[in-house]
Amino acid sequence: MKNIVLFGSGNGAKEYLLKNKDDNILALFDNDIKKHGTSFEGIKIYSPSKINSFNFDEIVIVSQWAKDIYEQLINELKLDKEKIIIPAKKDIKEANRPFEDKQTIELGRNIIKEFSKLAMQDNIVLYLDFGTLLGIVRDKDIIEWDDDIDFSVSNISKDVLDDWVQNSLKNLKFPYKMLIENKEFCYMIKFENSLRSFETTINLRVTKEDYSIHLPSKGMWYASKIHFEKYDIVNYQGQDVFVPYDYENYLTFLYGNWRIPKKDITMADYANLGKVEINKFI
Repeated sequence: MKNIVLFGSGNGAKEYLLKNKDDNILALFDNDIKKHGTSFEGIKIYSPSKINSFNFDEIVIVSQWAKDIYEQLINELKLDKEKIIIPAKKDIKEANRPFEDKQTIELGRNIIKEFSKLAMQDNIVLYLDFGTLLGIVRDKDIIEWDDDIDFSVSNISKDVLDDWVQNSLKNLKFPYKMLIENKEFCYMIKFENSLRSFETTINLRVTKEDYSIHLPSKGMWYASKIHFEKYDIVNYQGQDVFVPYDYENYLTFLYGNWRIPKKDITMADYANLGKVEINKFI
């Protein structure tokens, strides 16, 4: 049995531990100094400076900041790159290809159409974003191996978004009860008793200098501001939907060659990710 340590102590670590119960996990490491000396799921969390005091076979990065952490491990901590593992996103996220189920993907399609229809009526520019955008543009549908539905709004206040969600969006009718969680920079929406659970997120973006910054990721996701200062409209199954302006170049910035499908994408596969200071927000 291999001796493994994990870098990261959030939801990614939780999902990895659930899916790899037979692994021998020696320790967790995290850049958040507030976590050092505490425990997560019964495993102690250490400062990255302690990594080389452990005798391990692999270090698995279970954080969305995989690129930054990989560079930290190589350049600062001088680890052998052969020991560093960046797992596929599906291995560190709760949902596991929910849209392979026919009824679940139909629910996802209806979410895109109904949310977009309401946004059009209410003059809220609700962009399709990330993998949801990629699927609609490239495949004309939700990607079967995707795990969530992504929307973004740009340069509107959280109060405006709150008002729209509470007074309009939550009144939409679906076969399943809609559960809405209000986060600081996004809304996370699930449907109770749906066949395969997945999240729908509505994320806040702001313009900072020349860039559109995705606030929930603390700036890890960013792009040229022009993509979210204006918009394009495409038709999806009879419903017009908002997409970022010049969306093909936006997808190229995110994914590189996005026209070639790739199932098991990792956080290291993204073409451009912003530098994030873990202990400091933008």
